[in-house]
Amino acid sequence: MNGPWHRLLRPLLFRLDAEAAHEMTLAGLARVSRSRVSLDAIAQVLCADLSPWPVALAGIALRNPIVLAAGLDKDAVAIPAWHALGFGGCEIGTVTPRPQAGNARPRLFRLVDDGGLVNRMGFNSAGAAAVREHLVRGRAAVGDGSDFGVGVNVGKNKDTPLDRAADDYVAAIAVLRDGADWITVNVSSPNTPDLRRLQQPTAVAHLVAAAVAEASAGARRVPVLVKLAPDWEHPDELHATVEAALQGGAAGFVATNTTLQRPLSLRSSHALQAGGLSGAPLRELAFDVMRQVVASCQGRAAVVAAGGITEPADVRERLAAGAAAVQVYSALVFEGPGLPGRWVRDGAHGR
Repeated sequence: MNGPWHRLLRPLLFRLDAEAAHEMTLAGLARVSRSRVSLDAIAQVLCADLSPWPVALAGIALRNPIVLAAGLDKDAVAIPAWHALGFGGCEIGTVTPRPQAGNARPRLFRLVDDGGLVNRMGFNSAGAAAVREHLVRGRAAVGDGSDFGVGVNVGKNKDTPLDRAADDYVAAIAVLRDGADWITVNVSSPNTPDLRRLQQPTAVAHLVAAAVAEASAGARRVPVLVKLAPDWEHPDELHATVEAALQGGAAGFVATNTTLQRPLSLRSSHALQAGGLSGAPLRELAFDVMRQVVASCQGRAAVVAAGGITEPADVRERLAAGAAAVQVYSALVFEGPGLPGRWVRDGAHGR
């Protein structure tokens, strides 16, 4: 599908506003997710000859290490499609306990010349109750025993004060935990005012402890991961945050979220748009932070690499550096639906 994608679909979608193209694509994948015939046909074309590349993420078996990052399927409407495309798992969300519209449009921009995206979405979410319905249906369609993991990324509502933030995370987890293989606590989006203050050691320890308690209150104990920012003034600050989250009971970390930095090498006209930068320009910064997190964890928790992962070599490099799995979003936008299958084929054979 790479040929038709680059010749036909990508030029068509890239003529549209980035969020309009996103919505159109996601709506199509949601329709596909309701058709077993369509899902089987996609899987046959894209995944029929995939070699095994199994990994474990916080004790969760994944059929391969390529996981869809949070932000693309915020409301869990296309879980079966992500499975059919060949991903080893997906992380849905960010989900807030109550529905909210997010920031004003336009709020998503392609940096085509740089292979990146800038977003200032602001946790637009259908809310935990609606997402739970989609989550249950999507997981049922995938079925058990597929080694396909589904994580749920949660955040606070914009109008919830920081000193009540833990209440929002706990409320969302209470609704969603039974459908999740893991929960990711998002304290690092740059697009919700002051959210990154929750990464401070005292705040993150309290928040993670509350999240872990709620995630363990259901029929099974669901591991809690913490999604970290790439923007730190000093490595000691990052280490203190990781240590505090571990003391709170975190089972792992996602490193990293988007960055507020703007490399001087950026060429695209949207480079100075406000929001978080992702994709290829984030590669070195995110990888450096990931390695620091791995070093801080000292084997006590799983680390998922995210940010600037654009080819199979990046996947192998991050796994070799201690990551349990990787998450991708921007690369899928630019490379199209054949990406997970291509990467698994190349990565499983060390190419």
